[in-house]
Amino acid sequence: MCSALTRCRRVQNTGGRTARLDRRDTKDDLGLLPLPGWLQTGLVGDGGQGGSMSIGKILAVIFGALLLLVAAAVFAGGLVIANVDQDADDFFVSDSNRLETGSYAIVVDSVEVDEAPSWVVDWLTNVLDVRIAATSTTGDDLFMGMGDSADVEAYLEGVAYDEVISLDLDPVEVEYREHAGTAVLAVPGDQGFWVASAEGPVTRTLDWVIEPGTWSFVLTNADAATGVSADIVTGVKVANITTLMWVLFGIGVVLALIGLALLIGGLRSPRQPQTPSPLPADTTDKQESLGTTQ
Repeated sequence: MCSALTRCRRVQNTGGRTARLDRRDTKDDLGLLPLPGWLQTGLVGDGGQGGSMSIGKILAVIFGALLLLVAAAVFAGGLVIANVDQDADDFFVSDSNRLETGSYAIVVDSVEVDEAPSWVVDWLTNVLDVRIAATSTTGDDLFMGMGDSADVEAYLEGVAYDEVISLDLDPVEVEYREHAGTAVLAVPGDQGFWVASAEGPVTRTLDWVIEPGTWSFVLTNADAATGVSADIVTGVKVANITTLMWVLFGIGVVLALIGLALLIGGLRSPRQPQTPSPLPADTTDKQESLGTTQ
């Protein structure tokens, strides 16, 4: 007796002719039905016969899509560098922002460079320069200086000044913290602790090479009078920035090509193998075989 799931073959003598019965000829009589394609193949593949995607193809589609996303982000970085405004000296510059106060000075306090990891500090000091341009809106001569925060704090002790604590660019909005005082500010150009400074009428430009430490920026009138108002434009210059832009574009192209190759390979249907045509069935033998089972 053959079970329903076991392929069997029965040979019977039918008057000198041999009738062959197998599962293929009797599956309808035995109630057997072919298994559905998804159950036969599943996620383990179907041996190249088409049907469900294999695990490898699914992973190829996933990683291909992820690489395309990364490539888009890298491309975006290159486009940002290519489209940011630069001045004649290759500084990336901001929009103009007005700083003004009725006190002696405006201060951006405690710019801490030395708290970053040492390799970041080394990179910044080697490749990054800072430029601050100030244009007086009152016609008075301006003074800008960058100094060690401890020296600046001592210089401003007892003096009324405003500290910038927040700067929003869209829309432009500056928030100050007022420091009260009754002392008179000393003339800033006479001080010897500035590591970078600029002084004069109309528009002045201060260039500062970043160094480890804690720094403060001071904007005041050159004669140390109260009432300071200026339009400020800040900029940074990064060494080899053009090279960095092209490197980003190149990496983006490579990642995009790899991602596309994986995505196309994962979505492409496998080539169907060519199977030989079946031989003509022996109609007489099959009819005799079926007659035997009745």
